[in-house]
Amino acid sequence: MTEMNDYMIDMFRSPILHLQIRNWEEKKSKLSKLMNSATLEYRNSVKTTFEYFVDGDNKHNEENLNKKVSEILSDEINAVLNSFQLSQGEVIQSWFQVEEEGMYHGVHNHGYGVSSVCYLEFNPEVHTPLILISPSNNLIDGSSEQYCPQNVNEGSIVFFPSVLNHYTIPNQTNIPRKILAFNLRIH
Repeated sequence: MTEMNDYMIDMFRSPILHLQIRNWEEKKSKLSKLMNSATLEYRNSVKTTFEYFVDGDNKHNEENLNKKVSEILSDEINAVLNSFQLSQGEVIQSWFQVEEEGMYHGVHNHGYGVSSVCYLEFNPEVHTPLILISPSNNLIDGSSEQYCPQNVNEGSIVFFPSVLNHYTIPNQTNIPRKILAFNLRIH
């Protein structure tokens, strides 16, 4: 017999939102122009613009990129805010990343807010998307639980809580995997 105070709840949730970007060809063209004008540097097994923006002299460039990303992907940013039931969000960091053959991005997280990965050049026949790691381990065997978003294609954008650890596995082809990543500060 069940006691009145007995209950079972799903204590912690980690939402993820996968969208196919509307007007992809137009937005891809704009984002590709931004990436082609950016300075990519080798950092932690990938080519990225992330460290380029850490230098104080390039802060204006980062603010410009954040503004342009916000404008180009405004529909998708609004969709994640609505889906996660958030009132406001602001792009505070954005960067491009290229993973050539053998390159990968090790386990990391982005701190707080909402993070995203927008797949600029991605072939699901040869590439894999990011893999998210659960903050809690498997109840039965204690193993790390992981989630790999399904149906990711070029033009997909995946939003997830920034606190979640995530990584990519090494690119096994000579076809580069190119992404735009950005973080939203939530108000």
